[in-house]
Amino acid sequence: MNILNTLQSRIMCFLIGMMLVSTVLNMAYFYYSLDEFAQESSDRTENNIYERRESELENLVSVAYTTVERFYNESQNVDRLKQKKQSELKKILNAVFSQAEHFYRQNKDNMERAGPAKPVADLR
Repeated sequence: MNILNTLQSRIMCFLIGMMLVSTVLNMAYFYYSLDEFAQESSDRTENNIYERRESELENLVSVAYTTVERFYNESQNVDRLKQKKQSELKKILNAVFSQAEHFYRQNKDNMERAGPAKPVADLR
C-alpha cells in the first residue's frame, strides 16, 4: 500500500509542504525587516550623535566668542582698567604697610619702633 495513493495522505503532504513554505517565507520577511530596522536605527543614531556633537561644538565656540568679546570690550575701557589696577595696588600696599607696622610692634627690642604705617591715600 502506497501512502501517496489516498486522497487524505495527498492533502496532508500538501498542507505540510505549504506550512514549510509559509515558515520559510515568514523567516525571510522577518530577516529582511529586521535588517532594514537595524539599518534605519543605525542611521538615526549616527545622525543624532553627529547633531549632538555639532551642537556641543557650537556651544563651545559661542562661549569662547563671548569670553573674547567681553575681555576685548573691557580692554577698550582704559580708564576703568587704570582705576581697577589702582584699586588693586592700593589694597596690596595697605596690606604691606599693615604687615610692616605689625612687624615693628612685635620687635620693639631689636629695632626702633616706627610710627604707624600710613595707608596709601592716592596713587595719582
